[in-house]
This record gives sequence, C-alpha cells and structure tokens, in this order.
Amino acid sequence: MNCSKCGSPLDLRPFADRSRCAYCGGVEIHAGHERGLDRLVWSDESLETACPRCDHPLVRATVDGNTAAACTECHGVLLSNHVFGAVVQQRRAGFQGAEPPPRPVDREQLHQTVPCPGCDKSMETHIYAGPGCQVIDSCAACHLVWIDSGELTAIERAPGRR
Repeated sequence: MNCSKCGSPLDLRPFADRSRCAYCGGVEIHAGHERGLDRLVWSDESLETACPRCDHPLVRATVDGNTAAACTECHGVLLSNHVFGAVVQQRRAGFQGAEPPPRPVDREQLHQTVPCPGCDKSMETHIYAGPGCQVIDSCAACHLVWIDSGELTAIERAPGRR
C-alpha cells in the first residue's frame, strides 16, 4: 500500500487501523475505519486551529456529548484532560464486548513530536498509563490531550479492570 499524498510505501502493521507515511507524515485510514472508529459526532464548523499531525483545520466534534476538536483528514481528536478522563472512564465501564488481546506499544511513536494546538510548544509524547498500550500526546500547560484515530477505542476495549 502506498501513501495517497506522496506515493511512498506505507508501514503496514498488523491489527492497525491506520498507516503513517514515514516520508511525508500522511495518514491512511484502512477501509472500514473511516470517521466512525472512535464514535465521534462531527460538525461542519471549522476551527481556526490546525491539526498537530497533518496541519488540516480541525472541526468541532463531540465525544459522548463532550466537546472536542477533530481532524477530518487523519481523524485524530483533541480533548481537554478532564474530558479525556471522563470519556475513558465512562466507555471502559460500559464496554461489554470481547476484549482483544493486548498488543505491544509501537515504540517508534514515542519519538514523534506533536505541537500543541493550544500553545504551539511540543506536547509530551508518552505511553498512556491506563490500559490499552497506547501512545498519547498531552500538554501540561494547556491541559489538552491529542489522541490519534483508533486510540480511544483501543483504550476502551483493552483488557483490565473496568
């Protein structure tokens, strides 16, 4: 599979819902995961903030009735720390499906730099301390969390205490 933006080969990892181009940083969402993977409700209201991953304008969205910003290109989501914690807690408590086997953390993600949409400083890139083996980005100064497409769902479905 090649990047639709630059034509470079994409890194296809098993069980991934998306692939990132190592050359241009473009994101390809795999078939079946478009726009609905994290159950966002999208609006047409464009925000003046750019996506920290792909530089497209973010749009207003909601996650379980909570205000968020999301990218229509790479499908990442920007949440406040408080909303992120509340959504994770609510979704994990309510999840009743089969828990997929845990997969290892993609350590390459820990070396990526994500500018904070709030202050333009680099966000902290770290392994989420809860279940799911996901790498998330957060800004302590702005109290914001950036999660890539599919990470919220992976945290929700991860095995462990509910």
